Amino acid sequence: TDGDGLTDGDEVERGTDPTKMDTDGDTLPDGREVELGTDPLDHDPDGDDLSDANEVDLGTDPFDPDTDGGGLIDGREVTNGTDPLDPSDDDDVLDPDDDGLTNAEEAELGTDPERWDSDDDGLHDRREVWETFTNPLVVDSDGGGVGDGDEVDGQGTDPNDPSDDYPDSDGDGLTDRDEGSRGTDPTDPDTDGDGLTDGEEVLQHLSDPRVRDSDGDGLEDGFEVDVTGSRPNAADSDGGGLGDFREWVLGLDPLDPSDDDVDTDFDGLSDAEEEALGTNPAVFDTDRGGVGDRAEVVRGTDPNHAGDDLAPDGISGLAGGAEQGEEVTITEHGFEPGEEVVVTMFSTPIRLGSTIAAGDGSVTFTFTVPTDAEVGTHHLELVGQESGMVIYGRFEVRAASPPAPAAPATPTPSPSGDMALTGAPTIPVAAAGLVLLLLGVLLSRVRRVDAR
Repeated sequence: TDGDGLTDGDEVERGTDPTKMDTDGDTLPDGREVELGTDPLDHDPDGDDLSDANEVDLGTDPFDPDTDGGGLIDGREVTNGTDPLDPSDDDDVLDPDDDGLTNAEEAELGTDPERWDSDDDGLHDRREVWETFTNPLVVDSDGGGVGDGDEVDGQGTDPNDPSDDYPDSDGDGLTDRDEGSRGTDPTDPDTDGDGLTDGEEVLQHLSDPRVRDSDGDGLEDGFEVDVTGSRPNAADSDGGGLGDFREWVLGLDPLDPSDDDVDTDFDGLSDAEEEALGTNPAVFDTDRGGVGDRAEVVRGTDPNHAGDDLAPDGISGLAGGAEQGEEVTITEHGFEPGEEVVVTMFSTPIRLGSTIAAGDGSVTFTFTVPTDAEVGTHHLELVGQESGMVIYGRFEVRAASPPAPAAPATPTPSPSGDMALTGAPTIPVAAAGLVLLLLGVLLSRVRRVDAR
């Protein structure tokens, strides 16, 4: 039907289009491709960028991408003007190491056509030949002690002038001269032994290559870079108020300032505030003195010193102590407005009651010291039920004062006008009667004995 030299039945069997003379569009009719042995369904079966028709015209093999075996595909040779049937001219174009020099040029220079940088000095071969004018076969072209690549890309010195070479004996990225001026060891790549080379500290992290912990935050520089991800030259990398070491210990992110405001120990102070105070953000009562850290701050005592936690005048209203049965009114501050505050007396816990904090966070509470409270030192604790605020102070309980003596009785006049005897005189009269009775009994027994 299409006049390509193949019957329609043959085309159906081969999979070609019986209505198209050239099914694959390579300008060769399907029948001609069958005669030549090419593929009428693929215009470039060897993928060398030449169609079957082009390869037939050139005499190249449509099934071999590099007909002459010279290393360059047929299509590339045609594009570059070399002969796809002559392997000797392929090197004029080939550059397998992609260094910018053809194989022919590399053969002339003596460089390795399979290596981008024949002398491993950090500069590729073409750059050395056409830009820096250094020897692509010698690491240090000027013999000054510093490689060509280090001079060009590192120090910015002339790779062809030995007088400006400053070697880097320990290979840490700093020249020996630079290390001398910085006070680092030019023979030790990591002078302070913190896990970072001197060059990394100076050129990348801006930390001190002579100090293991440049920012003094408790974490070594290498640990900050490799483990915590924090900055070795900033004690508080995120600027949130909590140092990198504390954040690492508490499992927080030293690069996220938003988590610095947490109150890990629920003492009423944020971790950042505790960092500033020097208290432990993981311990409610840092000094273990009995009063929470925030309570001490509110009271004006030192949260890092246990000795002032239980000062006798710690709770207003109890400075002078109290007697058994005495009514006492106390006043304290620092609670959340509107929260319930429970008041308890120790050593044996006695809940005295509770009250509600005022709008300014103050609490006023009146209680009666139990009449059976032991004489001596007791403690009073006020606990905010929402804030967790604790105020804890001691006071002395004294014995109740004895009652005042009764006034003497007033004599009552007798009807005759004489003063009647009352009260005390009754006792001697009774005693005299008893004595007389006993004497009578005794005389009676004496008479009985005489009669016998």
